[in-house]
Amino acid sequence: MAAKHPIGDDLLMGYATGRLTPAQDLFVAAAVSLDDGARVRLNAFEAMGGALLARGEVAPLRSDSFEAVIARIRRTVPEETVSETAKVPRRNPVLPRPLRDVAGGDVGDLRWRDADDDAAVVALMRDGGGRATLYRLDEGRALSAGAARTLDGILVLAGAAYLGGRRLERGDALTAAEGLETPRADAGAALILLGVGASDAAARGVSRGYGESVRCI
Repeated sequence: MAAKHPIGDDLLMGYATGRLTPAQDLFVAAAVSLDDGARVRLNAFEAMGGALLARGEVAPLRSDSFEAVIARIRRTVPEETVSETAKVPRRNPVLPRPLRDVAGGDVGDLRWRDADDDAAVVALMRDGGGRATLYRLDEGRALSAGAARTLDGILVLAGAAYLGGRRLERGDALTAAEGLETPRADAGAALILLGVGASDAAARGVSRGYGESVRCI
């Protein structure tokens, strides 16, 4: 599919060069999984980065590199996000594979928690590498202004969102730099969003250090 409002080149380049936080990595991987055009652009950036790396010197790995990767994975594993009976993959899932891999299932399998506003949420990541959260809004409901202010970007996964006169559908992404306002669910279906933001312990743009990018499928 092709997104009408695709993810920007700055995030794709950051993903290709390893300059994003784990939450931003997840955001990009999910967006690319839903947008063929973004996948083509990412492949081009990765090829460009590979050519540049081939010309440079190889830096030695630290002796604790493997342990650091394992420790980071353990810190980002979600807890109690999936119901006990969710074991069989569904056809035509709502969540792209990178999100299902982190959450442990699709939207119907997850343990949604009511937030202070009209949204139900599932926290996917909330460590020093940033926050990644799934939001579910019933038709006509809007994310609170307070919650929207904490987000650096949103990705529509199901339904449609209205933001300041713009209508975003599945696969469409929007960042705070583009004027991220309070998303409201369109009539007819619930709105499922992925929202990412910097955690208290991590500023925007911090290198993810050790580890590999989240796989885009």
